[in-house]
Amino acid sequence: MPLLFIPLFLIPSPTLAQKKVTCSDGDHYLIDVREIAIKYEATRVESTLNGLAVRGFRVAIDQKTLQTAAVATQRMNEFIKGLAVGYNTCAITREQYQQAVNGLIPDMKSGTGQLEAFRKQILDGQKIQEKRLNQAIASIEDSLRKFAVISGQQLQYDRVVAIVEEQTVRVAHLEKKVEKLEQQASLTPAIMSRLEALERRNAESPVAKPAEVNPKIRQALLTEAARAEAAYKKGYDLLERYRFAEAIPNLEQALQAVKLPDFYSTLGRAYLQFPDLVKGEQVAREGLQYAVQRSDVTLEATMSDLLGTILQAKGDLDGALTYAQRAVAIFSKVYGPSRPSTVTAQENLDLIRRAAKTK
Repeated sequence: MPLLFIPLFLIPSPTLAQKKVTCSDGDHYLIDVREIAIKYEATRVESTLNGLAVRGFRVAIDQKTLQTAAVATQRMNEFIKGLAVGYNTCAITREQYQQAVNGLIPDMKSGTGQLEAFRKQILDGQKIQEKRLNQAIASIEDSLRKFAVISGQQLQYDRVVAIVEEQTVRVAHLEKKVEKLEQQASLTPAIMSRLEALERRNAESPVAKPAEVNPKIRQALLTEAARAEAAYKKGYDLLERYRFAEAIPNLEQALQAVKLPDFYSTLGRAYLQFPDLVKGEQVAREGLQYAVQRSDVTLEATMSDLLGTILQAKGDLDGALTYAQRAVAIFSKVYGPSRPSTVTAQENLDLIRRAAKTK
């Protein structure tokens, strides 16, 4: 049995298939995808890689790379199907197709021949160059990855890598050497079993795709925006009439619906004027944290100024001074010293300083 068999039907030709599709890089003669799974043969490759996986404890083999190559090889039929489908639909160019068939597959064939020679030497108890062995494994894994990418199967390959990492980390955490060797020997079947179980679960209960969720998100946002708009308008009107106790629930509802900078500021001021200084401080600090996380310097200055005023009302002059200075510094840097926001913040700072002196 050859190490890697490249089926003739993978070389598209008008003599083999008259049907064609015109692509940007010329005519693509269609490949019969139904025949690929039957004709592709990689049993020897799997045997070599899995054989090394079982015997790997005798030499320093990069288990993660080895297991990735071993499992990905078993997915090669799917990669080739993806290659053929992509070529038939113009998603894959003639150049990419030739790179996969005439470049990557022969590279894997050559690499597997080297690995088989290493495997036999290991079985015979011969000393081998571990660096060259790992280079050969890495070369096959790299070719498999590139083949998967070209064939549009990168997601499948990424899944293999993720589960291999999960399983190898689990084995690495085993304390007893005997347990590690036993688990290492059976790692490929465990990885395949995990992958198959996850794929069955995904097929039976698929996660909603972004395209399916996006309209719902937009609708939900529109609904929340309308709710926030109505609540804020009602709260604002009540606040203008100094009906603070009635305004606050509406302003809270608006902020709950949409985290808008102005909502933090207005709700904080409503609590200050109510007054409920404890909740006012809480809202001001939340708004300040929100501003810092989003690098919103204007909101940061506004909430610092408000927090300074609230802390002054609570009698915490040291805290009030810290935040008032922060507000003035930001407003001065962003707007300059003569803008109303800066002037107001400076006046608040001066009041706090005078209060601190007379304390």
